[in-house]
Amino acid sequence: MKPTPVIALMLLGAPAVLSSPAGAAGFSSRPAETRELLFPYLPFLNPVPERAEPLGPGDATLTVSISQSNSWAGTETFLSIPTPPGARRSIDQTLIDSFITANPGSDLFLVDSEVLWTDLILRVGVHERLDLGIDIPITRYSGGFMDASIENFHESTGFSNDGRPRFERNAFNLALYLGSSSLFIDGSPDDFGMGDVTLSGRASLHQNRFAGIFVAIAAYLKLPTGSEKDLRGSGSADFSGQVLFTHQMERQAYHLSAGATYLGDWDLVPEIDPAHILFCSGTYEFLMTPKWSILGQIGFTTSPFRDATDSDLADPSVRVNAGFRWYFPPGLSIDALIEENLFYTNSSADLGLHIGLSYRFGRPRPE
Repeated sequence: MKPTPVIALMLLGAPAVLSSPAGAAGFSSRPAETRELLFPYLPFLNPVPERAEPLGPGDATLTVSISQSNSWAGTETFLSIPTPPGARRSIDQTLIDSFITANPGSDLFLVDSEVLWTDLILRVGVHERLDLGIDIPITRYSGGFMDASIENFHESTGFSNDGRPRFERNAFNLALYLGSSSLFIDGSPDDFGMGDVTLSGRASLHQNRFAGIFVAIAAYLKLPTGSEKDLRGSGSADFSGQVLFTHQMERQAYHLSAGATYLGDWDLVPEIDPAHILFCSGTYEFLMTPKWSILGQIGFTTSPFRDATDSDLADPSVRVNAGFRWYFPPGLSIDALIEENLFYTNSSADLGLHIGLSYRFGRPRPE
């Protein structure tokens, strides 16, 4: 799926020439708390981007980040299976087995799902240059409701549906036949459950409030608290670290981050040894008025399966988010963004919707 002109325009605009609105001095920017939502990434630790300024003692933030994604990705030869005109196939074990028999030695992957992913993030300042956080994910997998709208959009704009019309809509299917692994799930838990909890710490390396420049490092430890059988965790601990950079001006802000994640085993598919993940992101926010801003964000993540297959699942994920943020006193902000995959469209979620609510309480942020 290609980025829409609306997203491209929001990311490429040049708002810096606008005059500064009254009240912009209290502007406190941060990246949107988004991640890759293609299922095979979700059991593993994948930190969200952050502002490079830890909270001080007496400060805290509570963030609720809600993302709904639709994914349709798979081995091209499987997605090209012929069907009678006007008919749609249901994907079951018989169809998977017949494809494996007809294509011996070939890898097969298929992700047909919608994911509702909610992060409950609490972060507390413990020192002028250090804060600590906990991220509790609540997940729900389903066949969803977005397939028809996405197919219609693709048809009306001339984009490829990549085999979607050949198969049943709003179904949940996951297949991973990579080397000796053989995982097929044709139906989701379809209820809410807690995933793997992540503990984190963020430490400042450089602060220049006058220039609005901040540099920090962050470390993350994911604990195996979710059930791997219900697709809510990996069954093992993961560790990650990233470097954060923020440059905030009176009315606009840039955020950059880059890091790496060391992955433990995936107990659901022990035949696959996940590769470490490299990731980076960039965010731009521009305050249009004292009460709302536009936000653009791009993220890149390498595949944890790049050593397990030479199929498209080994490709990285490149995605873009764009939308708006509204500020409400005395510390509440609300985000609304849309996400689309860029390049490598067969190795990332096709479409995502994101709502974020963040509330900061404690002492006022220094000007």
